[in-house]
Amino acid sequence: LAVLCSAFIAAPAACGGILLNEVTIDPPGTDEAANLEFIELISTTGGVESTNGLTLLLIDSNNGGYGRIRQRWSLSGRSTGANGLLVLGNNYPAAFPYGALPSGTTFGDPATQDPMYNGDLGSNGGFTLFLVAGFNSATPLDADLDDNDNGALDFVVWSTLVASFGFA
Repeated sequence: LAVLCSAFIAAPAACGGILLNEVTIDPPGTDEAANLEFIELISTTGGVESTNGLTLLLIDSNNGGYGRIRQRWSLSGRSTGANGLLVLGNNYPAAFPYGALPSGTTFGDPATQDPMYNGDLGSNGGFTLFLVAGFNSATPLDADLDDNDNGALDFVVWSTLVASFGFA
C-alpha cells in the first residue's frame, strides 16, 4: 500500500492540540478476533487533553464511493491519558491485541453513531480519516462530499480540519 499522511493543524487553542498519531489498518493475521485495527490520537501537550467537540470521519476513497461519509465518531466526553495518548478500537482490553498499552493511555470504542465493529475501520481498499472540529451532526451517513467523484471534496461539513490521514 502506498500510504499518504498529512496533518493540517488549526490554531492550537481552537483544537486543543490533538493529532492523529498512529493508524493500524488491516494488520497481518487470519483470526478476525485478533486482527484488530485501531486509531491512536496524541496530545501535543503530552498530557491529558479533552477531545470535546472533535469528530473523527471515515470518508471513502474507493471507485464509486469517492467522498462518501462511511463512518463517524464523536469524541466528546473523551480525553487523552496522562501520557497524551488515546487509542480508539473495538473496546478490547488494554493488554490485547498488541500487548500492554503504555501506562497512562486511555482507550475505548467511540460507540456513538457507528462502533468500530470487530476492530474493522472500513474498506481496506482505501479511505481517508478526517479529525475535525465543528462537524455538522445533522449530516447523514453516506453523504457524498465529492459529487463528481474526482477525488477532491466539493464541500465540507465541518468548521476546522484538525488532522487527516489517507491511503489508497
